[in-house]
Amino acid sequence: AAATWRVLVEVHGCDTPRKLCSFTHAQLVRMLGEGGYRRYDESTATRLSLLCRTLMDEYGGRIGGIAEAAETRDDFERRLLAFKGVGPVTSGIFMREAEPALFPARET
Repeated sequence: AAATWRVLVEVHGCDTPRKLCSFTHAQLVRMLGEGGYRRYDESTATRLSLLCRTLMDEYGGRIGGIAEAAETRDDFERRLLAFKGVGPVTSGIFMREAEPALFPARET
């Protein structure tokens, strides 16, 4: 996964959903292969495109857009789980890492 991330971001400059959406399915499959991600490259390319398109269309291309649209932390998680391919494990990992930035503790 880390090698594929480096290929996508460092080699091909796919550091935003908008940039990622600009590549064709075949190009994404090739880039995933460059990173060593070949087992599910076709389905991953499809899912990656769909995720980016949904993020662009519904949330301004930003994870922060999901947080802004969500009324609560639970609503954010529900919205996150609505992305195809994001299940409870992915959501849990994401929330563990991103929650402090997305939902900073409020001082009382």
